[in-house]
Amino acid sequence: MKKLKLIIILILTGISVNSFSQVEYLKGFIVKGTDTTHCFIKKEPLKTLQYNIIVKNSVESTEEKNYTPSDLNGFYIENFGHFVSKQFKIRYVNDIMRSTDYLPKEEETFVEEKVFIKVLTSGLANLYNFIDKESNNHYFIEKDTFFYQLYEKRQYKIVKEQSYKVRKLFIQKKFLGILSFIFSDCSKIKSKIKSVKLSESNLIKITKLYNECMGYESEEDVKVKKLIVEKSVCAGLSLNNFFFWSDHRDVFVNSIQPYNKTLTGGLNFNLIFPRISYDMSLYTGLLYSNNKFFANYDTVKSEILYTYDVDLNTHFIKVPILFKYTLNKFKIKPYAFAGGFVGFVVKSSNELITHSVEEFQNITYNSYVFEVFHASDYKYHPAIRKVEVGYSLGIGVKKKLYKNISLFIESRYEGGNGISKLVGFGNTSKYYSFITGIEF
Repeated sequence: MKKLKLIIILILTGISVNSFSQVEYLKGFIVKGTDTTHCFIKKEPLKTLQYNIIVKNSVESTEEKNYTPSDLNGFYIENFGHFVSKQFKIRYVNDIMRSTDYLPKEEETFVEEKVFIKVLTSGLANLYNFIDKESNNHYFIEKDTFFYQLYEKRQYKIVKEQSYKVRKLFIQKKFLGILSFIFSDCSKIKSKIKSVKLSESNLIKITKLYNECMGYESEEDVKVKKLIVEKSVCAGLSLNNFFFWSDHRDVFVNSIQPYNKTLTGGLNFNLIFPRISYDMSLYTGLLYSNNKFFANYDTVKSEILYTYDVDLNTHFIKVPILFKYTLNKFKIKPYAFAGGFVGFVVKSSNELITHSVEEFQNITYNSYVFEVFHASDYKYHPAIRKVEVGYSLGIGVKKKLYKNISLFIESRYEGGNGISKLVGFGNTSKYYSFITGIEF
């Protein structure tokens, strides 16, 4: 089994190393002064595009150029939208709701940044979004020469409720005052501002209403998806086994059983957060697994010989929760993942038969010696745990076939805490899976 694992790892590693390097570039254009140049821009997470972009004149070109916010007025990239270069101060605060220091109010700091800021909607008033290094969203509104950050202010106060004093959180919606000031020349939306929440969809909606009120055609920019779900179906071979242990060293000495070869398969879901990273993702799904175990063990305790016959057959639906890292810069993309799983027993058949033989005494009668034994058989259907938890890790590669359709091959190793509830006996499980499937 160790040799088999090593072979699989070497094969997958070899494929990865020899893969033809190919970074994905998207259509777009850059703006420098009054000049607009159409080009191809390297696909990166939104947080990366805010500070630096890599540009080529054509997909086939090998010459790349790097641009920062100091080099350009802005750019457009397919599927991401428009970005403009701006220098401004960003308000950062500590999260007093998670703080253990019981601070009465937020501590503000202002950091000057020059970045490519994402355009959410444009017109007479423009709405922007910036994502900081902690993945927090910051929203900004612009009109004429005014450029303001939209924010809330949090503060704890001690208030008296009935006969008790309690610490209560108060939220000041500072952004409502800013919006009321910026949009003061449109009386039609004055009453609607009060119900606006500090969210991307709410802010886009109220800004578009203002622009339309002022006779400007409001253009909502391309929305960068917060979540991309890659779905796949898979099937393959699984080598499974149970391993038993006991408090008695002479029990289950023959517990090494051959691995069971069974079919496995199911659905996978790869959750990508493009605003943060395309390479890191959350990998989960529903996978079927079957584990069988047949064995015969014996032990001697207090001069009694005990023999155990075990027959287990379990059917699992496993839910893996894995962190996945993919090298997207290759045409054949290698990836690795690690995490845990929860397995639910949906069907099982299990039986334990015990035989005990006790040497009672030796009796001499007419020169004959008789050995007298007491023997008994018992058949049990012991309860098993319906849930198994464990760890999972693996590697794989995938190759794009057509548009959003890809073929993948992966190898998984899993170890679980077993299903035994027998007193004095425990067990663990191991799973080696070799899977192929189609991602769409």
